[in-house]
Amino acid sequence: MADTSHELRTPIAILRAQVEAFQDGIQEVTPKTLQVLHTEIMGLSKLVDDLHWLARFDVGSLKHSFVPVDVVSTLQDVSDLFEERYAEKELTIDKSGITSESCTVYADNNRMRQVFINLLENSLRYTDKGGKLKFSIEKSPTAIVLRFDDSHPGIPDELMPKVFDRFFRVECSRSRELGGSGLGLAICKTIIEAHSGSINASKSDLGGIRIEIVLPTARGLRGG
Repeated sequence: MADTSHELRTPIAILRAQVEAFQDGIQEVTPKTLQVLHTEIMGLSKLVDDLHWLARFDVGSLKHSFVPVDVVSTLQDVSDLFEERYAEKELTIDKSGITSESCTVYADNNRMRQVFINLLENSLRYTDKGGKLKFSIEKSPTAIVLRFDDSHPGIPDELMPKVFDRFFRVECSRSRELGGSGLGLAICKTIIEAHSGSINASKSDLGGIRIEIVLPTARGLRGG
C-alpha cells in the first residue's frame, strides 16, 4: 500500500497543480497543457489497471483458458502492432532469430499476448533511439525458449534480479517521464509462472537487457 500510494502521489500532484493554475488564471488552457493532463491521466489509468490485474491474480479470481497456442505466431501478431511505433522512434525489430516452424505450448493466448505486449512496450520505452530489439527462439521436445534482446542502455548486474519486482525502476524520474508504471515485468513473471514456465533477465550482447522465457511443451508438462 505504501508503494502504491507513492506511485499515485506524483501524477495526482501534477494534475492538481495544473488544474489549480487554470483556476487561478496563472496558466491558460491550451492544447499543450491539456496534453500534459491527458498524459498524466493515461498513466494513472494504466497504473490502476495493472494494480487491479495483479490484485485479482493474487486472490485467485483470474482464470486461465489453456489451449494449444503457437507462441511464435502470437509474437508475430503482437510485433506487427508495434512496427510503426518502433519506426517512429527509429528503432528496429529484428525477427531473424525466430523460426517459421510452429512452436506450440498449452497456454492462455490472451495472457501470452499480454506478456509480449509488455515486453515490447518496455523495450520501446527504454531503448535508446536508433537501437533495436531482437527475437530468438530455441525449441526442444520438452521446452520452448524465447529470448528478447535489446540494445543500450543496460542496467547494473546487481540490479538485474530486481527487475521483476513490483514498482522496481532503475531510474524513477526517467521511468515516470517515459510513462512506466514499474509493474509490466512483474505481470510478465506472474503470467509465465502460472504457465509452469520461467522468466529471467540478464545482460544482452546488444548492450541492453535479455529477457528469456522458458515454456514447457505438452511433453515437458508430462515430465518428458
